[in-house]
Amino acid sequence: MHRTILAGVCVILAACGGPAAEPAEETETTETSGSEEAQIAWADMNTEQRGHYMATVVVPRMRPMFQEFDAEEFAEFNCATCHGDNARDVGFHMPNGLHPLNAEQIPSMFESEDPEVQRVAQFMGGVMTTMAELVGEQPYDPETHEGFSCMNCHAAEQ
Repeated sequence: MHRTILAGVCVILAACGGPAAEPAEETETTETSGSEEAQIAWADMNTEQRGHYMATVVVPRMRPMFQEFDAEEFAEFNCATCHGDNARDVGFHMPNGLHPLNAEQIPSMFESEDPEVQRVAQFMGGVMTTMAELVGEQPYDPETHEGFSCMNCHAAEQ
């Protein structure tokens, strides 16, 4: 049931979807030769650096969020949770594997008086904001239709 509600709330949040904003100066710290550290923005990372960043920064930050939301469903939180079971086969490309969203369903979900729908909406809003921060993008702005949104992770329903 949580997946259905979660998917539905993602639909709500997808109405906020739009093109991603220019990356901010959020960076990853990586070790270089010697003891120096280099700051690398997500947008400037190569595939290996992004994989390392996801494994050492993103997953440890997102796992507790998901497990606090639903410890049973997300007990095995890992790359496949967001990137799909075939993540390696598709080069961790997003969107992949998450429930497609239908933007037309969004308004009715925001108007829902169902407390579980509201709980999922709050959760997904936090997921979007946190992921935007982690990849150095601005969260979606409904006035400009720019920024990191549900559609960065979810495909549009056909």
